[in-house]
Amino acid sequence: MNDIYDNHVNNWIKKVSAPVDNYKICPFASKARYTIEKGNKSELYSAIKQNIDNTDLIVFIYEEYIDVDSAKELEVYANSNSEHIVMLDHPQDPGFIGDLNTGNGKYIIFLIQNRASLLAARYTLFKTNYYDKWSEEYYKRIVINSEKCYKRIVINSEK
Repeated sequence: MNDIYDNHVNNWIKKVSAPVDNYKICPFASKARYTIEKGNKSELYSAIKQNIDNTDLIVFIYEEYIDVDSAKELEVYANSNSEHIVMLDHPQDPGFIGDLNTGNGKYIIFLIQNRASLLAARYTLFKTNYYDKWSEEYYKRIVINSEKCYKRIVINSEK
C-alpha cells in the first residue's frame, strides 16, 4: 500500500480516537482491526464481497474522483450487494458531531465494516450518552440508514 494513504488513514483514525472535551468521535477506532485498500469501482465491488470475519473493517480509498451524489449511489449499491455495512466518507460532504468534523477531509473513502463488530459497538454505545451529541440528521445518516440497508439485505436473502 502507498505510504501516503497509510499515513493519512492512520492519522485520521488517531484523530477520531482522540478525546476532545472528553468525547471521542469513534471510541473503538484506536483498537479496530483494519486493512487499507485502494482502487476504482471494480475493486470496490470486489472489496465488498471479501470475508472480513477476522477484521473490523476495510478502509477503501476510491482513487478516481466522483461527485458526492455518484459516491452515495455507490454506497447504496455496495450496501445492497454486501453482507457488510458500507459507509461513505466524502471530503465534499463531511459529517459532524456537534462541531467536530468526523471526515478524513482528503479522500473518498468507503468504510466496509464487519456487520457483527459494528452492531456490537453500537449496542455498547446505546447504553451510554454517546449519541446525545449527534444531530438527528447525522444519527439517521450513520446509524438508521446503515441498519436499514442491512435489514433490506437480510429480508431479500430470506426470500
